[in-house]
Amino acid sequence: WDIASRAAGFIAKRFGGKLGEVSADGDALLSVLAAQKDVIAALYDSREFAKALREAMLLADRVNAYVDQNKPWELAKKEGMDGRLQDVCTVCIEAFRLLTIS
Repeated sequence: WDIASRAAGFIAKRFGGKLGEVSADGDALLSVLAAQKDVIAALYDSREFAKALREAMLLADRVNAYVDQNKPWELAKKEGMDGRLQDVCTVCIEAFRLLTIS
């Protein structure tokens, strides 16, 4: 996942490897991902692998939309946006973790 790799790079280089606080929009996205974990697990358990994969990809699309809306590569270039950059990158890292355990 390129998004997770880039987010981890920003976190390491600009924030000493420390994740930040998650804002309301990031928390809303992470809540959706966490809620779908059990749905995807149930699909795997019932051997509905194609449906499970589709659900996971829909969630990945939501993460991609969040990244596109927030454009961390642009935030990194803007003065005074470090807090938001750290927040967005933190959400990306946590989203990646949730998607990998789904």
